[in-house]
Amino acid sequence: CLRTEMLTMEKCDAGELLSDCARHAQRRAQGSGLEIAARLSRRPLPVKANKTALQQVIDCLIDNAIEATPRGGIVTLSAEPSPDGRDVLIEVTDTGKGVDQRIDPFALFLSTKGGGLGVGLPIARRLARRHGGALVLSSSAAGGAIASLRLPLLSRPGV
Repeated sequence: CLRTEMLTMEKCDAGELLSDCARHAQRRAQGSGLEIAARLSRRPLPVKANKTALQQVIDCLIDNAIEATPRGGIVTLSAEPSPDGRDVLIEVTDTGKGVDQRIDPFALFLSTKGGGLGVGLPIARRLARRHGGALVLSSSAAGGAIASLRLPLLSRPGV
């Protein structure tokens, strides 16, 4: 499952994909007593991606946020152009306890969850890189974690 070399890329809209992932996550969030909030750009966010793989990355980030957030919390999803306009920035923010700075969350087979295998985030980061992007996890000053996925925007029509 770590092989990502054979991805077929096509043009897709990152905002639409995040919106689809948010819809699918609603039931999981409600079952955990959480709210999903989505803030999406009004402008198209075209990226070159393998839709299935990118959806896997986003679903992994949402699932981790849901699992880390206590009942009554909020998982916020956003997709906006970066300030310089060259990338799309997809963020999944939760109101959990934040990132444990003592461990590398991308270490393979390292899990802080009782039943986790420790492969979700390493695969997500590898897929982000395969898309020419980056995945970073950080703690929010307000509490909780922020997963930031940065992908290059397509700048030329038809690319």
